[in-house]
Amino acid sequence: MLGRLPAVAALLLLPAAPAAAQFRADPGIVINGRVTVTVQATLFDLEAPYVPLARFRFLLVGPQRDTTTVVTNDAGVVSVGLPAGSYRLRSDVPIAWKGAVYEWDLPVTVRPYMGPVDLTPRNATVNRRAARTAGR
Repeated sequence: MLGRLPAVAALLLLPAAPAAAQFRADPGIVINGRVTVTVQATLFDLEAPYVPLARFRFLLVGPQRDTTTVVTNDAGVVSVGLPAGSYRLRSDVPIAWKGAVYEWDLPVTVRPYMGPVDLTPRNATVNRRAARTAGR
């Protein structure tokens, strides 16, 4: 018992770990008057069926022109709490991939119980000529 006493005392003297806030990421859930908006950003084609856009930064421009900047995680996903309303989701920087440049500028209606927002090649503005001239 006496041998364990210094170990217990050492544990009690360790500095407490900083508390980290956790955000419930269920799409569409309402917490404190804000709707959880989940965005999934991926590129794909026949050769690469799933390419997540890791660390992809985009803007959510709100009803009063207020802007929220958001960055995806390594899986190309991010969740953020926003008041309900109409937003524009805009790429902060275009993405060059396989000879084309992809950008997004989409209307998003934030409302309770909404599903995730998917950013894919299908809803992007694709500019193949810009990719060719950028490489020169």
